[in-house]
Amino acid sequence: RIYGLAPRASPVGGGLRIAVVGSNFPPPADGFELACRFGFDRPRGSGGDGGPPPTPLGAAVVVRASFVSVSELRCAAPPTPGRAHATVPVEVSTSGAGGEWLAVGEVTYYDPRELPHVWSATPEFLPRREAGAQATQNEAITVRGANYAPTAELACVFEFVEGSDAQHTVATRTLVQSASFVTASELRCAAPDSLALGPSEEARVYVSLDGEARSAESAPLVLYDPPQVVSLEPRAGPCVGGTRVTVRGKRFFELHALMNQKSSNQKGGNLIVTFGRPGEGGVAVAGTLLDEGDVLAIAPPEPARQGATDAWWRGTGADGASASVPVWLSVTG
Repeated sequence: RIYGLAPRASPVGGGLRIAVVGSNFPPPADGFELACRFGFDRPRGSGGDGGPPPTPLGAAVVVRASFVSVSELRCAAPPTPGRAHATVPVEVSTSGAGGEWLAVGEVTYYDPRELPHVWSATPEFLPRREAGAQATQNEAITVRGANYAPTAELACVFEFVEGSDAQHTVATRTLVQSASFVTASELRCAAPDSLALGPSEEARVYVSLDGEARSAESAPLVLYDPPQVVSLEPRAGPCVGGTRVTVRGKRFFELHALMNQKSSNQKGGNLIVTFGRPGEGGVAVAGTLLDEGDVLAIAPPEPARQGATDAWWRGTGADGASASVPVWLSVTG
């Protein structure tokens, strides 16, 4: 029985001894030939579902495994063809190259002499959570770059900065948080806590493989106090849509300006008003920022649903009960 392997990262030049952990491994004295196979012919793709299949790096390589105990074997990782950065499957056989191969896990090859690279971090804007609150999966930051590997010290390094622009910033504090490896070009980190007293706090996101040296490149991150919706006018409208709805609240103007100033893409901040719960059938429409700091949106037609009547976001349904629909606003699109 196979439980896994460690470590899961190897230099592209190979040579690292990898432990295969399991149970009931036969000792070599019994005449069994122990071997490991590295699947360079079957590298794992990094493009995700729907992407092109990965190109084989070369033929699979079989190496002899050494017996440590009935629960552990060890084999030296061979170098990758062309010193390629890749994640490949590892298998073990107790009856030589011609025997049955059992899946062990994956090894990711990287170059320890090269710093990791950071090309982007998304989302670029995140609402700050309340002090002491636990980070949720929706608050995870996806970092994309190159030369990533599942090392024990893999981490995101958040350097919080103050300043008017990228050329005139001063680091105020640094936070190191462990990262979850996804592929050789992608990892995920939990959103950091914000300690600033102002309405927002800016940081640069770096990646470290050893907990010390970090990437030369970084990506921007802005933590902000989310907007607050106070009222809607009018509070009812027909199901055919077309009603001009004014959303009043707090921090709309300031946050929209912040998004336009700090966004790394040309679109800047997008005001989106959603009638109904986002991701649960709600209908999103573009919002327009008014001079007073309010947001104007045109109510869309009610989506088809069982029991729909002539009242949508507020009014009475077919049975006379309330048919209220929540309205959500996003300043980041």
